[in-house]
Amino acid sequence: MDIQWELLFFSLFVALGMGGFAFVAITEVNGKLQSIRLPGAVSSLFFLGLGGMFSFFHLGHPERIFHMLGNMESGISQEFLSSGFAGSMVALYTVLLLKKDSSPKWRKGIAIIGFIAAIVVVLSTGKIYLQGARPAWNTIIIPLMYLASAGPLGLFLMYTWASLKSDDLPLLKMINKITFYSQIAFMATIIMYLLYLGFAPFPDPSRSSLRLLTGDLAPAFWLLVVGIGLMLPMGITAKVTFSDNKHISALLPFFGLICTIVGAGTIRALMYLLGSSVHQYITG
Repeated sequence: MDIQWELLFFSLFVALGMGGFAFVAITEVNGKLQSIRLPGAVSSLFFLGLGGMFSFFHLGHPERIFHMLGNMESGISQEFLSSGFAGSMVALYTVLLLKKDSSPKWRKGIAIIGFIAAIVVVLSTGKIYLQGARPAWNTIIIPLMYLASAGPLGLFLMYTWASLKSDDLPLLKMINKITFYSQIAFMATIIMYLLYLGFAPFPDPSRSSLRLLTGDLAPAFWLLVVGIGLMLPMGITAKVTFSDNKHISALLPFFGLICTIVGAGTIRALMYLLGSSVHQYITG
């Protein structure tokens, strides 16, 4: 199947924005890193809106976007509503941050709701691909992989803000360590997906894991997903974890963010290229 770039960027930027807000919500609950909450929330809202823009342009008739609400069983409808609800929670939280007299209880409550909504949105962007006609997609591993990618994406985004706004080295190192482990979780879901491809129903060379490991898609997989998307950012965070640095430059997490965007975007593109249908084999 051809790569649907608008949908790819939609899921990628939604994961980035929602991963970032999930971190903001945690800081609101535990009372840490107050200085990064506003830039973090604004960044999250920006990336969610950017993803929504790509999704909007994917529609053949954007003026009919509200017609989908007539079928609430549709994955697109669920994706649309969950994205809108999550965006409204992030926007409301941002407004409460800007109001100096806002209630901390209200901020915390909205942050918790937004955290849950962020998880639901990212899962919904992966759940929509669960289609029996495309065996390489028809697995719960895909929404889990999308959710796992949101971890390092959002963490690197907020790690960048934290390194700009805070001089608390122990706290920055803790964020660094959490980011490192989130990359391991992301890598684990990619490995799970490779294993699934080896046992998926209706086996066919067009959707074989060998295309990623040794075939025509191997250069993109090993260089962009494994090398740039996983090994480089993991190396960055591992170096900070096991060093005696007295200062963490914002360039390090920002570079890690760019690398993770490349890796998370590429694995999505490869997923599309593996998404051949069984229709031709059934009808043939």
